[in-house]
Amino acid sequence: MSLDHPTITVGFSTGQSGYCLKAYPDMHVFEYTMQSLRRQTFKDFEVVVADVYYDKRKDYFQKHPEDFPVIHVPVKPNIWIGLGYPAIAATKNTFLLYAKGEYVTNLGDCWLVYPRYLENILKHLKHHRYVSNRYAKYHGEDLLYVDKRATDSPIVVGNVTMHIEDWLDLNGYNELFDGSKGHEDRDLSYRIGLKDHGINQDTDDIDHIVVDPYIVRQNHISFPSFRKTLIRSHKCCLLNYKLMKQRIEYRANTVLLSDEELQYLSQCSIKPHPGCERYANTGKCLHSKSVGGKIMVGADKKMVSLCNHPSLYFGLREQRKNIKKTIGDLQKLTEEFYKSDD
Repeated sequence: MSLDHPTITVGFSTGQSGYCLKAYPDMHVFEYTMQSLRRQTFKDFEVVVADVYYDKRKDYFQKHPEDFPVIHVPVKPNIWIGLGYPAIAATKNTFLLYAKGEYVTNLGDCWLVYPRYLENILKHLKHHRYVSNRYAKYHGEDLLYVDKRATDSPIVVGNVTMHIEDWLDLNGYNELFDGSKGHEDRDLSYRIGLKDHGINQDTDDIDHIVVDPYIVRQNHISFPSFRKTLIRSHKCCLLNYKLMKQRIEYRANTVLLSDEELQYLSQCSIKPHPGCERYANTGKCLHSKSVGGKIMVGADKKMVSLCNHPSLYFGLREQRKNIKKTIGDLQKLTEEFYKSDD
């Protein structure tokens, strides 16, 4: 094993509280996943934990050390978390910022993986460019949901694995989906197709395989870091996804939104649009909501305008060359934002 260049990085993104597992309330969310990583048959890996609540548990891995390298870091500075909104893409891009592995696989919190998980992924990566595992949701030992994707499904979800160069070519996850919840994985699927096949892409033709056995996600309490979005999202990630498909760009986080595009994102909640309400991952994208006896209608245009904040636009490959400078630059941008917002 090379500590500087492991074969694979397990990216662990979390905005969850410590004791969130409904069936196992006395088990820490980190322990639930780490116990399965200890049993891995393939040993040349590191774990990067990008943690929304790092400041509350920064000493966790000093108190609970592992035999494999664990890099525990706060989510990179961003404008959303301080306002009480989720930053799912920024959290995932944080582990991509620190990853040293040749390949990077993505796990969220509350996941349990089988002992040959990494070994199996690497076996399939010899023949396919992108590998995902089927997953199942459990409450304790009770099965709640099973992933029904076909083996050759083009649909990429949260546990996809690919070479670090592919992650960097895509420029990570699209942070325009932050400030609300959902569809950043769906956007990633679309951009993989664009990258590999161009404007005439056939998304059913990407070199992606979904493999068995299942990995398990345990039933958990609602994410406290999503508190505002769980009440009412200021924008709709389904509209966001539709807008990104119109742009036809496989590299995320590079081109500012035009005035027309900002206006497009402001439409949701003013007039219902097809499909909006039936997508669970839009993060409570409501067209009207009674708050304190007042009916709130319409998107928050000020919040939508934050999609052009400079912290959302970057080159991940360049950022990785000097992580300390990257974090310092982002910290300065976000501090200036919060001062101006007072």
